[in-house]
Amino acid sequence: APVSVRGGQTGIQVDNKGTGLTRIIAAGHVEGADGDGVRGANGSTATDLSIATASVTGRRTGVSAVNDGTGFTGITRRGDVAALSEAGIFAFNGPAATGLSIDAEGAQGAIYGVRALNYGVGDTSITTNGLVEGAVAISAQTAGQAIFIETNGLVRAASRRSADLAVEGGGGPVVFTNNGGLLGTGQFGAGADEMT
Repeated sequence: APVSVRGGQTGIQVDNKGTGLTRIIAAGHVEGADGDGVRGANGSTATDLSIATASVTGRRTGVSAVNDGTGFTGITRRGDVAALSEAGIFAFNGPAATGLSIDAEGAQGAIYGVRALNYGVGDTSITTNGLVEGAVAISAQTAGQAIFIETNGLVRAASRRSADLAVEGGGGPVVFTNNGGLLGTGQFGAGADEMT
């Protein structure tokens, strides 16, 4: 049976300051009692960063991926993620990294449900299948590359007010496909955006 992990600070933390890829796989529940649930970080000489988990909770961030290396960043979740103070899921690509992909079930955070910052050279893809909620539910920013957001469950601002911001994307063109419910507004700034 999958083994659960609970850390007094962070549940699971991996920092790759060497070369090659970083892969984190957690089949059981992970909890970070006073920090991140799962945190993976690549230094400048590393390549890909991959995180695959079941359910995760963190006091600060549920799942955090920071890739300052030269490869692809991918987060795959097959359970809900929750964070008390910041983002349910947070992903960052530095300028030498490539694409960024988040494929998640539900994600809830005090500030963001899902937050993606991709300053690399590849596209950003976010797919969610459950409830996503935060002060801003989904936020994505790139350095000009395309952003693809597909939601298959309810996405809502934590205020639960239809006039408040729920989904935002900027830096590059945004394609937002909403197959579930949306409670809140969308804000996209590249001028070549699509919303269905």
